[in-house]
Amino acid sequence: MGYYVYKNYPVNKARIHRAECGCCNNGYGCHIKTAGNKNDEWSKKFKNFKDAESYAKKPHKGMCLKLSYCKKCKPKKI
Repeated sequence: MGYYVYKNYPVNKARIHRAECGCCNNGYGCHIKTAGNKNDEWSKKFKNFKDAESYAKKPHKGMCLKLSYCKKCKPKKI
């Protein structure tokens, strides 16, 4: 098991997912990227939830992103 953080800059959000979540797809997401990492990006894999959450709370590209948790895989409920 592991965790990834999806960072979406236009909507100012960082969302934590479990690696096996269908939305996460082990850090590849479920959509084809046409703009590269300009608008969004996936983090590296984190072994535990605490590290993923700590990373998500840090500023990214000069912005403090609003932290949220995937409603599908519910990474907080372990």
